[in-house]
This record gives sequence, C-alpha cells and structure tokens, in this order.
Amino acid sequence: MRRLVWLQVRMNKVPPKVRHHPIWRFIPLRGLAIPAASLFLAGCAVEIKGHGFARVDKALEARGKPSLEPWRHAVKNSGLILRDTAVRSALLIGGCETKDVFIASTSSGRSLGKWRVSVGADGPWEASTAVPVTADGYFLTAGHCTESGPLTIVTRTRRSTLEKHAARVVWSRVTPDLALLHAPMEIPSPLFLDQGGSLQPKDKDPVASYGFSELTGAGGRFSAGRILAISPPRKGPSGEMWRVIYHDAPLLGGDSGGPLVSSKGHLVGVNSLGQTTWFAYFRAALGLTGSPSRPLAGYHSQAIAPDPDWLRSLIDKDRATASSRSAGLRNAE
Repeated sequence: MRRLVWLQVRMNKVPPKVRHHPIWRFIPLRGLAIPAASLFLAGCAVEIKGHGFARVDKALEARGKPSLEPWRHAVKNSGLILRDTAVRSALLIGGCETKDVFIASTSSGRSLGKWRVSVGADGPWEASTAVPVTADGYFLTAGHCTESGPLTIVTRTRRSTLEKHAARVVWSRVTPDLALLHAPMEIPSPLFLDQGGSLQPKDKDPVASYGFSELTGAGGRFSAGRILAISPPRKGPSGEMWRVIYHDAPLLGGDSGGPLVSSKGHLVGVNSLGQTTWFAYFRAALGLTGSPSRPLAGYHSQAIAPDPDWLRSLIDKDRATASSRSAGLRNAE
C-alpha cells in the first residue's frame, strides 16, 4: 500500500504542462499506470522464469546419457563403478510415515531395478537420495532433503531385495547443505569418503553422479562430468568442517543427497545443487539451450565433502549417546 501511495504521489508531481495536456486528461486511471505496468512486467518475468526452469530441466535431463560417454572412455572399469554406486545408493522419501511406503514388483510407483516403490499417503511427499557411509546404518544426504517431515530410507539387501526403515536425523545444517541420518539396519557395502593423499580429488578429475531424479520417474539416473574447482577447507560455528566440490555433472530434482564418485569409485562428496546464470535461464526460456554436449552456458553443480575426521567424531558421539540410551532403557526394565 505504501508503494502505491508513493507511486500516486510521483504521478501528482508530473509537470503542470504535461498533466493538463488534453491527451493526459483522456488517459483513464492514470494514477494506476505505473503500478499496472509494474505488475505486468513482474508477471512477464515470472512467466519467463517458469519457462526457463522447465527448459533448463529438460536440457539437463537430455544431457544425462551423453555426459556418460566421456566418463566411459576416460575411466577404467567405468561400468562396474556405476553399477556399484547404484547398488549402494539409497532412496530417501520425506513427508510421509514409513508405514505408507510400499515395496512391490508391480508397474506403479518409482522403479528401483525390478522393484517398485510407491507411497500411499495423501499429501505431498518428496524423493531424494542418501549415501550409506557406515555398515551400521549411518547415511549422508543434503540438508534440505530433511525438511519435509518424517523420513524413510529404502535400500538393497545382500539378497538383492529392498527394505525400508524409518530414518532419524542425527545432524543437519543449511550451511553446509549437509545432513547425517541413521536407520537401524545393516549396510552390506557402504561408500567411504576419500581420506586424502593420492585419493584426494583434483581439478579436472572425472566424476560421476547418481540420484533418484523426479523427472526420470523410474529408478536412478546417472550423469558425469569433471571437477571444476575445490574450495579450501571451511569450518562452521559448531565445529563442522567441509569443502565444496564444484563440478559440471548435470543434476535434477531428486539427485540431491546423491553420491559424487571419483574414477576410482570412491565417494568424493554429496550432491547439493546445480545452478547456472540468469542469462542462461533467459536463453532457455526462449528455447536456446545450446547443443546436447553443452546445453547451458555457465552451468555448474555443487557437492559437499565433509571432513572425514569430523564426520567420524560425529558418528562416534551419536553411537555413544545411543548406547547410553539403550543401557538406560534396559536398567529401567
């Protein structure tokens, strides 16, 4: 309201020669001309932005398979690394109770190999990805993937079947966009973070990503690229330590929290987001998304790599707390 009043005052400050001109007198609702024009331009901007996001998603989705070709040529045993990454990754469902998540070999729901995962609860729910990092059920994911309510993790067992478990948030922060979860389950083969030295990722190293993208609708999705840059170690107010890995593997909604793996099959980081320039969004809104090999100028993705020692201390602390809680319950009985 204050802005409308201010605009009206500005209109009243039009010079008298212009304000009393016959043409000006015949302009209907001239006091609302500037607000109306502003609303019209804002609507156009929202429309362009909406079309831009939709076309960006389509461009990135189309880029998924072509991005794997350089990976297959540059990485030894690339197919084996991709299969192992897919088997180890977990589907994370947020916004519904675990009892409302159903696993069956039917044609409905989200595919996980020959299995299907569906949700029977009403209301919105979200699918993302989680990465197991210990054999006793600790997972890493993106922090924003834990904001939608109750969490359920769906993983593969040693018998190549699926099982579901309710997940508990151990630690989560917006900065970095990272969370540690725990589910009471056994993990056959977790992914371990690079410990540094010869395994530490470097600029231009090939990397591959895996996640349960919402646009695919049928299981996980691979993409690949190269590391663009690695930030120096960062430290948060609570002692958390991490690095940001910038890469160009195209990500979609649902890939958040998924693993970014190196050419050796080691976990480099946990995918957080993908972004590009506003100029590229505007071009995408006009249908100018470039070639399949380079659909968006300036596009890059981010993965969060927690410090292994800090992550280990966080897990050990939670284990100790859980053991104390269990001992207290046994004594109470």
